[in-house]
Amino acid sequence: MLTALLIDDEQNSTDVLVYDLQHFCPEVSVVATFENPADAIGFLKEHSVDVVFLDISMPEMSGFDFLEALPSVGFEIVFVTAYEEFALAAFDFYALDYLVKPVAPEKLTRAVERLLTKKKENQKVDYANIQALLGNLTLMQQDSTSMAIPTQEGYEILKTGDVVLLEADGSYTNVVLKTGDTVLVSRNLKDFERMLPLRKFARIHHSYIINIDYIKKYQKGDGGVVTMTNGKALSVSRANKAKLLTLIRGDF
Repeated sequence: MLTALLIDDEQNSTDVLVYDLQHFCPEVSVVATFENPADAIGFLKEHSVDVVFLDISMPEMSGFDFLEALPSVGFEIVFVTAYEEFALAAFDFYALDYLVKPVAPEKLTRAVERLLTKKKENQKVDYANIQALLGNLTLMQQDSTSMAIPTQEGYEILKTGDVVLLEADGSYTNVVLKTGDTVLVSRNLKDFERMLPLRKFARIHHSYIINIDYIKKYQKGDGGVVTMTNGKALSVSRANKAKLLTLIRGDF
């Protein structure tokens, strides 16, 4: 069984989620619900739960404010949100569970299945990942030219304009900066593809995403070859050639 806490300022949303959990996810026991996140903080000082289903947009204290007010997070989190697509990409990037309102029962059951697996395997809560998400969503709202990259210590803030290229390294990605430094990130290229500005970054190959501002020259061919300002020559796949040339010419 999983014990759950629900936090949402809309009572109707809470009622629907409680109903769906009771009917579709009998493995989950809802121990308490709160409209005010501050009251939930008081509850968590005295009680432990396995998971918190957390609304993000609340008037007095947002879901992110709630998390930052906690001294530590010892429970899994499933974000419940009405966010736009740009923010959902951030949740995917940091591999965190979220449900979009109105919550679809099949997506709720999949989220619960993942939680049960984590509990069975005794996986620890990745709080650094949560911190990285919070930092990145703040940046996305205030400064779309920056992003927070998760590292072993927490997260590192990078200017997207400083990124020359990204290179696949198994399930990891090497982020190459204009300074010549490289940051190894435990995310694949597909994750980055959703997060980076589409008019500046192009997937040119299954192994590469490049910043078109750092292209030094393009050599024609079956797919072609781009040479970056750092001197690195990269093959362009035939499938990605047309998209790259469109970006280079500015034909949006």
